[in-house]
Amino acid sequence: EIGDRIKAIVDHGRDGSLQSQEVGTNMRMSEVFAAIGRVQLKHLDDWLDARRSNAATLSSVIATNPKLVAPQVRPDSGHAWHQYCVQADNIESFIQHMSQHDIDARQIYPVPCHQHPVYNEHRQASEAFSTTTRLSVQLVSIPVHHGLTDIELDRIVRALISY
Repeated sequence: EIGDRIKAIVDHGRDGSLQSQEVGTNMRMSEVFAAIGRVQLKHLDDWLDARRSNAATLSSVIATNPKLVAPQVRPDSGHAWHQYCVQADNIESFIQHMSQHDIDARQIYPVPCHQHPVYNEHRQASEAFSTTTRLSVQLVSIPVHHGLTDIELDRIVRALISY
């Protein structure tokens, strides 16, 4: 039991589900992954440039589709694009459409953080998080990573256009 609890604490307090059962942290990196990360840092600028380019391409296509909303970045900010979350009115339909085009699309935050069990004793009025609650059922993550090939990015673009 103590081992399971420690595993949960180092993974945001999650117990194998996507919901935090207790307050935790993000301490999942092993020494091996830390060593790999040090080597990868040499490529960080190039990878971020590629993600930003991919995100710009996706955003320009999504801007032409009234069923979708692209993520917004403030003009005075930068973005690393760890995730590219599209806002869709009907996420089931959008995920199915993308899947039919062999594109990984998934609802990434199905339960808003304020609804996780760890916060049961700290419940706020639901109106305080109305935007969070609404977006939790509208956001879908699609690929944006630096390893996307031109062919893969084109397939994503064509799927977004045809949705």
